[in-house]
Amino acid sequence: VNRLFVFGANYDASGSKARGSRSGTFDRYMQKCRMDYQQVNRTTRGFNALIDALLPLWRTPSGITRDQLRAIQVPVAIADGDHDEIILIEQIREMAQLIPHGKLVIFSETSHFALWQDPAGFNQAMLGFLTEPDDPPTAAP
Repeated sequence: VNRLFVFGANYDASGSKARGSRSGTFDRYMQKCRMDYQQVNRTTRGFNALIDALLPLWRTPSGITRDQLRAIQVPVAIADGDHDEIILIEQIREMAQLIPHGKLVIFSETSHFALWQDPAGFNQAMLGFLTEPDDPPTAAP
């Protein structure tokens, strides 16, 4: 991996908002996921089985330490929507600062589902970051 675009992720459980009732946006997202899954699924595993397999990860996210983030040596874009229902924007900002070659990307007027809410902007930001040229190596003195 020489470059990474990360969207809507936290580095430990303290970066998640308190779980409460689901929003209309979240419900529409789940409906879309279910329909998309049914179109592309080539296994016998149903959508509910997939969700059951992901629940432990969602409920108890494993932690990454600040020192581990500081040790990442490749360019990383840390992105999220400015109205994320799940992840605290403060932790998104912190991750971008902790990673030495971190870049913060915030999508305006979107949520945790910016890839559906602003697909053109999302794709432009992601592809732009992943294809931008690397800095030339620094010459030794």
